[in-house]
Amino acid sequence: MVTMQLQALSQHLKSQNYTRSVGQRCGEQALIKRFRGDGVQYKAKLIGIEAVSAARGDKLCQDSMVKLKGIAASARSRGQHKQRVFLTVSFCGIQIYDERSGVLQHHHSVHEISYIARDTRDHRAFGYVCGKEGNHKFVAIKTIHSAEPLILELRDLFTLIYDIKHREEEEKKAQKERHCEQAVYQNISQLDLFGDMATPPDILSMPASPANTVDSCCRRRQHQPQLLTHFSPPAVPSVNTVKLLKYTV
Repeated sequence: MVTMQLQALSQHLKSQNYTRSVGQRCGEQALIKRFRGDGVQYKAKLIGIEAVSAARGDKLCQDSMVKLKGIAASARSRGQHKQRVFLTVSFCGIQIYDERSGVLQHHHSVHEISYIARDTRDHRAFGYVCGKEGNHKFVAIKTIHSAEPLILELRDLFTLIYDIKHREEEEKKAQKERHCEQAVYQNISQLDLFGDMATPPDILSMPASPANTVDSCCRRRQHQPQLLTHFSPPAVPSVNTVKLLKYTV
């Protein structure tokens, strides 16, 4: 389930038009080193956080962003400004710290983040959906500079984790198949698959022996009814006999 969620999020981030230059592209080992420990840090402002009804969707994120921006604008008119924070992107997920105190305000692990959306009309704003089933929240962030580098970091992070998880699952699957093959080969080598058994024969289905076949044929021949009998026609007098009778009379 987690792997499928990572794959969907990774593909969604790849579908964005953000790309790195050739010099900025990193290999897997470089990315692993990059996201270890505290990971990568970015300065930003927290626009706001709102509960949402689903785990993903552009329309859902857009509606929440508009609402949170409206709340922030209303607060600014009263002299209240957005909270200044810095974000860290690492294998732990996204961590949001208060810029002044350095206190951790929010921590959203990788498996809790289900959707990331950029603001196409505000290049410094983006947001993400996080939380568990039935308890999702939208977090709206405004970066100090363009949000593109931060979104690229998140894309690289989720793609890296998905690739690692997928490779681990494939290795486990291959290892399980190897164990099954070894078990089969072991059984065959021990010749435990073949044996003998003895059961009483079924007389009705027992094939006839040659001796029994000859006897039965003889018996059938002896008791066969006479369908045809030998026909003996009555004796016909010969010509000489007829002449003799004539002369005698």
